[in-house]
Amino acid sequence: MDAIPPEPPVHLIDKFTALVARSIRLIYNLYLQIQNLRKTRDLLLPRLLSGQAKLEMEAA
Repeated sequence: MDAIPPEPPVHLIDKFTALVARSIRLIYNLYLQIQNLRKTRDLLLPRLLSGQAKLEMEAA
């Protein structure tokens, strides 16, 4: 027979949700940034390697 764990009180679920929601938003925003960076890399890298685009470097 499988034991069913008791359901936590609603106030604990609400606290957990409030704590985790910020992290989930951050993870999602970072995911979107990664997707954008990948697209940019995939667009620019072939152009840089073929010489179609040049990279200007500023002196430090």
